[in-house]
Amino acid sequence: MRRADRLFRLVQLLRGRRLSTAAWLAGKLEVSMRTVYRDVADLQGQGVPIDGEAGVGYRLVDGFDLPPLMFTTLEAQALVAAVRLAQGRLDRAQRFYETLFARSMRREQMGPQELAVFAYEDGIGGALLKSDTAPAPGTDGTLAYLNAGPSLDAVLSRAGELGAKVLLPKTELPRNIGFIAQIVDSEGNRIGLHSQAA
Repeated sequence: MRRADRLFRLVQLLRGRRLSTAAWLAGKLEVSMRTVYRDVADLQGQGVPIDGEAGVGYRLVDGFDLPPLMFTTLEAQALVAAVRLAQGRLDRAQRFYETLFARSMRREQMGPQELAVFAYEDGIGGALLKSDTAPAPGTDGTLAYLNAGPSLDAVLSRAGELGAKVLLPKTELPRNIGFIAQIVDSEGNRIGLHSQAA
């Protein structure tokens, strides 16, 4: 597990519990107690309100939430023009995503790269990519969240029918931000799903 993912998970584990010992946290995170102590100290140094001490336990101060990253359409366009998901077998991957999102994709050739392109609006979209120079599909690395609207439940139901492994079941985000889940696609990529509605 990457360190950033571990720190995020540590905050999530502390939320909702009265007191969490370093031993319990270490077991949940599959790290040593020393790593837990170091991670807690780093989070405290960054302003995360964690009370407690080594040998006693830790708790997150009530009401603390990680701030959401919300962008306007123009800000999002400036950050990313498209999400490209590396695929080993493009035909199989295209069938998977067309079924998952219940919408068609179009094929394009861009130099030596073969693409299956998601329909998009306002210049923000994505594509499945088959290329000799693309990284191998996998569950490590950057996690892209795709729009699963209007219903995350419907997309997760189709994911189950397609045999996708669910890594993170449907989870409600705070402050009416919506719902997320994570799955592994037909080629082994970890994919995030987001929808405003369940």
